[in-house]
Amino acid sequence: MKKPTAIIALLFLLSITAFAATSANYAISAEVMDLGGASMESVGYRMFGKLRENVPQVVTSASYTLEGRFMGVVYGTGAFTTAETPVITSITPKQGYNNREYRVVIHGWNISFEATVSLTSLSKPIIYGTNITVESSTSLECSFDLNNAAVGKRNVAVLNTRYNKTGTLAGGFTIVSPGRIAVVGTPTSTPNPFNPSTGPTMINYKLNTSASITLYLFNQKGEVIWQKIMPAGENGGMAGDNYVNWDATSAFNEEVPTGVYILSIVSNVDGASKELGRVKVAVIRR
Repeated sequence: MKKPTAIIALLFLLSITAFAATSANYAISAEVMDLGGASMESVGYRMFGKLRENVPQVVTSASYTLEGRFMGVVYGTGAFTTAETPVITSITPKQGYNNREYRVVIHGWNISFEATVSLTSLSKPIIYGTNITVESSTSLECSFDLNNAAVGKRNVAVLNTRYNKTGTLAGGFTIVSPGRIAVVGTPTSTPNPFNPSTGPTMINYKLNTSASITLYLFNQKGEVIWQKIMPAGENGGMAGDNYVNWDATSAFNEEVPTGVYILSIVSNVDGASKELGRVKVAVIRR
């Protein structure tokens, strides 16, 4: 009775044994089919063999066709050449001052190992990315020299050079001038005084330009009890009105007692800190 079982087991092993698939245009080695860990190269394309999950699909070009059943096994997270158009979803950071160089990370998919990057605009000179490192088909890093660049929004363009396919994130990056950052008008806190049991107070201040901002709350002894970092271009660090809530808890999530506290609005530009304004916030617990 054991013999049929052994035969079935042998047939199962044979069914998953790796094999090499070759043609005039490409070759997939047995090791790739078995482990999904080697590389596939030819004059038509190149793939490094790091394994990743991927929705099965059929990829074709004039040189080769990979059917969907192979994609889940050998489609690499390493750098590779693709005939597809890159899709760009985000860039970090998404804003920079025009007095320095920035290292950025670009996310998306269909990014090839020979991709080039640029910041483009219809009315401003192109800024090309340098020191490009393709982390995978879904991300790359590069540097942009923004020194003396004109301020304004730029499109983030990634070009798969071999197939001349470009993906663009419209208005994805903003160049600003550090200039003289200032609070316009007087910062406010509403309601003020406030009872935390009925809700937080809303701190409102207006910036003349976007900047990295840190909010500090001091008690009457001059001790910092709470702080919050607000990235440039986002709420708290964007040009115009900014709104930040405080619920009368400390940085350690402890309730602060009844009293008057001082909120300090501080800008952070290239390592230099400057206080832009202050507002008193009164807490009344009942």
